[in-house]
Amino acid sequence: MTTNNEATEAIYARMVANLPTGWAASQVTFRNEPYDPPATGPWLRMIVLWSDSQQQTLGKTGNRRYDRRGTILFQVFDTAGNGVQVTDGIVQHIRDMFEGVRADGVVYLDAQRRRIGVDGRWDQTNVEVAFYHEEVK
Repeated sequence: MTTNNEATEAIYARMVANLPTGWAASQVTFRNEPYDPPATGPWLRMIVLWSDSQQQTLGKTGNRRYDRRGTILFQVFDTAGNGVQVTDGIVQHIRDMFEGVRADGVVYLDAQRRRIGVDGRWDQTNVEVAFYHEEVK
């Protein structure tokens, strides 16, 4: 049985354990955490967004299955004017790490890339990874 909190922790742990080559944990921040981005260079913010749940089975308490769905939002930032090679590599790394994978009770589905653009000194690209997990209660 995986709860939403357990799934969130598994998602965060998967990212931290599989950082892009050459990255430090200080280049990653999570939802609602204080963070001072580096002066230049890439960094990302990771947010788990929960959405619809669906009851899949009926039965007595302790024997009902629910699918809990959500999206992981990766906000990838790099210094504006730095080109696309670094961002493209990070996006591909995220896709390879999550897309089509089942790990620690979480099933990761497709990953969508969305170019956001330049704001001040940062160029932003988002990656959204759909996921679900099952909870029995």
